[in-house]
Amino acid sequence: MNASSCLKAILTKFIQKNTREDGNALIEFVGLSVMLFIPTVYFLLTVFTLHSGALAASSISAQLGQTIHDAGGKELNPRALRNIAELVGKDYNLNGEQIHFQLSCVNDCHSQQRIDVTASVDVQLPLMPLLDVGSIATMNSTSSVWIGKYR
Repeated sequence: MNASSCLKAILTKFIQKNTREDGNALIEFVGLSVMLFIPTVYFLLTVFTLHSGALAASSISAQLGQTIHDAGGKELNPRALRNIAELVGKDYNLNGEQIHFQLSCVNDCHSQQRIDVTASVDVQLPLMPLLDVGSIATMNSTSSVWIGKYR
């Protein structure tokens, strides 16, 4: 018997021996479940993070508007407003760099009757603290405050 026919006989026996389907479907089910489960959970975490950013922007603009309303629009200290925005942002696990706000007035807010507070929150990918990918979305919210006789 030559080497090629011997190799052919060995391969034929090996193929016939290993073509039976007597494996366990549980392994395939678990493997496929893990491959589909992890991306689905990460997608849901991303959606929840975006929703948290939207709620944070809404809360920050509302709280800043309430502070301006209580002060009557007078003597608005930008640093104090920044501290309030960061304090509200901590409830949503945000740092100060992710929070931005803007008032419709520049310096003299008590001469206006309506002041708009716009808060913006930069939302980052969840579970990626080491990767500096920046923000995936910016959530905005505007709150209007009436000052003066319409108060």
